[in-house]
Amino acid sequence: SFLIGYYADPEAECQAFHICIADGEGTLLKASALCHNGTIFNQEIFTCDLWSNFNCADAEGLYSKNEELAAAREEASVALAAAAAASSSAATDSDASATGAAAGDAYGAPTAPLPVPVAPATGSYGAPPVAPLPSYGAALASYA
Repeated sequence: SFLIGYYADPEAECQAFHICIADGEGTLLKASALCHNGTIFNQEIFTCDLWSNFNCADAEGLYSKNEELAAAREEASVALAAAAAASSSAATDSDASATGAAAGDAYGAPTAPLPVPVAPATGSYGAPPVAPLPSYGAALASYA
């Protein structure tokens, strides 16, 4: 059974690959794509690569890389949910301890004034002045 992920198609000599996508209703949808001429789908790095960089016969053995990505995605989702819950809890606690401030007053002016520049900008990039280029001068009499 396939998980969400990218899968090389060994029957197409890995020039085609398939993407399994969750549709949000519990089923997987499959989209297929082709790699450009001279490239095949490298199952190890999930992208089309030069045919000389990947042996298509190894593709099916690397399908488990999608499981590693799924585990990392799940771990990140759990961490994100925990962070969101902690943030929501902290916001509720700070709202309860506010001293009657209106909701729009949470962000105010900075407490310290912003620094004033010491000298105004010169308007240049600091490059040294360039001497004018020499001109050719008047035409020689021998050319007249």
